[in-house]
Amino acid sequence: MFRTTAPRWILAALTLMATACVPGVPEDVPWDAERFLRPNGDVLATGEDLEVADTVSGDVMLFGGSTTFRGRAGGSFVGAGGEVIVAGVVEGSVRGAGGSVIVDAAVGRNVTAAGGSVTIGDAARIDGNAYLAGGEVRVEGTVDGHVYAGADVVVIDGEVGGDVRVEAGTLRLGPRARITGELRYRIDEEETAEIPASAEVEGGVRELEPRADPGPNVGLLVARLAAFLLAGLALSGMAPRSLARSVESMSARPAAALGAGALLFFLVPVVALVVGATLVGGPLALIVLAVYLISLYLAPVVPALWVGSAIMSDRTLTERRDVPTLFLVGGSIVAIAILLPWIGFVARAVATWIGLGAVALVIRERRAASRGASEHA
Repeated sequence: MFRTTAPRWILAALTLMATACVPGVPEDVPWDAERFLRPNGDVLATGEDLEVADTVSGDVMLFGGSTTFRGRAGGSFVGAGGEVIVAGVVEGSVRGAGGSVIVDAAVGRNVTAAGGSVTIGDAARIDGNAYLAGGEVRVEGTVDGHVYAGADVVVIDGEVGGDVRVEAGTLRLGPRARITGELRYRIDEEETAEIPASAEVEGGVRELEPRADPGPNVGLLVARLAAFLLAGLALSGMAPRSLARSVESMSARPAAALGAGALLFFLVPVVALVVGATLVGGPLALIVLAVYLISLYLAPVVPALWVGSAIMSDRTLTERRDVPTLFLVGGSIVAIAILLPWIGFVARAVATWIGLGAVALVIRERRAASRGASEHA
């Protein structure tokens, strides 16, 4: 009984979440098209290449392969994708994640960004604080508040009105660096911070002792890898056909899957909180959140299967017996990438979003096919 009902419960819950998160969208609009919603003055959009240059009274939320905002937002900006560019004016805060995040805007509050590379550009003027993490972080504009940065490489070559806190492999100050507060940093033991004479740090410079490296907890890493592989094998055995269709959908429309997954990732908790605030919605909200967390953990199974099928081209996802083998090969690679330092969080985010989005696309296609069949009956 469990073998046949568990996948249906998962798909049913995901359908509920997808329906709740994209209200009022016509069914004949494909996921790979640009999709804009404008509820209550906000702008919510997904697509492969998004660019918004409008004046928006509320928040702007963009999810896709490439997202660009060059307008004026009365609220905050939230974006995720392969490349995220924020220019213009954002009166609220900026929150972005992706392969590359560039903030070149006037921001009324804080900036929180994470990615392979994160840049606060020359034209940026941030009235609040900047919280930055990634492979490489660069601050070239003006931050009136404090800067907190954690990355492999951190470069400060702009103006900071408050303190700067850095934990990185390498720290470099450029010739245009002007820090009103204190610079406190911790870098790798074998590295030396580069602070040229032309850089100004009014509050002084304080170097912290490098953290003692306890070495990787091999047992914990192996346990996490084994747990993911076991969970993926169980799902591969229960729903091989559904997983195969999800892989096909992801392969055909990767940007659409990434955008849909990022949309679900951010909006499902909001929807659950809104539903939970009602008198009768508490139990439903708890169920949705539970399924949501399980889905986040299992979502990387889809890109793992795609990696396995790409490597073992002699096997096919159409054969039920091949699905677990393909997952073991691809799942090992994806899990190791997720566990790597610095880039692991980016790999996890991409794998989770694209896997979650691929499942949502399949569910939507099934609903459209079912509705079409019932209309012709």
